[in-house]
Amino acid sequence: MYRDDTELLDSGILDSLAFMELFTRLEDYGVEIYPTRIDRERLRTVKSVEELVREYGG
Repeated sequence: MYRDDTELLDSGILDSLAFMELFTRLEDYGVEIYPTRIDRERLRTVKSVEELVREYGG
């Protein structure tokens, strides 16, 4: 089980390709996040990604 503060990249849970897949799937739901336009820190944890989804998803 992962906690909200689980490190996604540093722990190896997700790699850059997995993040691209995540962003592609989010687009299917109308959430467009452009990873090249956001700070990597905003992709560190489950919670920070959730905040991005809320911010970009409306």
